[in-house]
Amino acid sequence: MHLDIYRLDKDNSVELYPHSHITGQVFVIERGLVRTTALGADDPDGETVMSPGNWCLMPGQIGWMPPRVVHSAVVHGPVRGFGLHLPPELCGPLPRTARIVAQTALTAALLDRMSGWVPGPVIDPARQRLLQVLLDELPNAPALPNGLPLPQDPRLLRFAQALLETPDDKTPLADWAARLAMTERTLARRFTAETGQTCGQWRQQARLFRALELLADGEPVLTVALSVGYDSLSAFGAAFRRQFGQSPARFRTSGGLGPTA
Repeated sequence: MHLDIYRLDKDNSVELYPHSHITGQVFVIERGLVRTTALGADDPDGETVMSPGNWCLMPGQIGWMPPRVVHSAVVHGPVRGFGLHLPPELCGPLPRTARIVAQTALTAALLDRMSGWVPGPVIDPARQRLLQVLLDELPNAPALPNGLPLPQDPRLLRFAQALLETPDDKTPLADWAARLAMTERTLARRFTAETGQTCGQWRQQARLFRALELLADGEPVLTVALSVGYDSLSAFGAAFRRQFGQSPARFRTSGGLGPTA
C-alpha cells in the first residue's frame, strides 16, 4: 500500500483554485475552518458521480473527496490539520460523493496515529492493519449536515449563487420566482427536487455557512449576525447552536476548537 500524508498548516486564509486528484483524499483539521466546493467529476470513464455542492469542515470531523472530483477550497486561518491521499485501488469501498462525516473515538485515534507517519509506502504489517481498519470504518461513519448541494438547472443555480453571494438578502421567494420567469410553486418544487432541501432550509444553511467563515476570520459576532441576514443576536445564536452544537462566540474565540456536535 502507498499512502501519502501531508500537513495542512496555514497561518492566514488561503484560496485553493479548482483542481482534482487521481487519488482519494481524507482530511481533518484540528483548528480553523475549510470550505470546499465540488464542481463535478473529471472522470472520462464515468466511474465517479459528483453533483456540485459546498461543504464546511470543522474540527472533530472528517472530510472525504473521491478521486477525480474537481474542487476548490478556502482555508480560513489559522488552520492546523493533515490529510491522506489514498490510491484509487483503496477507494472502492468508500463513498463515491464528497461528504463530511463525524469522527468516532476509533477513527480519531487512527487518524492521530497516522498523522505521525512518514509519507510513502505503508510496508509495516501493523500499519497496514490500522489503515485497513480506517477504510472499514469510514463508509459507516455518520454523514453530517454540513453540505450545501447546488442545483444544476441554470435558473435555480443563479438563484442559489445569489443567496451565497448576498446571504443577508431578504427578497421574498415570489419576487425571485418572477425574476426567474416561473411561478413560486414551481421554483420551490424544482429547488427541493434538485437539492433535497426547501428554499428556506437552503437559505438558512447558506447563511450559517457564511457565518462560520466570517467567525473563523475573527469578525465580531454581532457584525456576523447582521451580515448574514439575522435581525437579532438571539435568533442567530439559536440557529447556530442547533446547526453546530456550540455558540458563535465560542466558535470564534476558540478558533473552531472543541466539540461540534
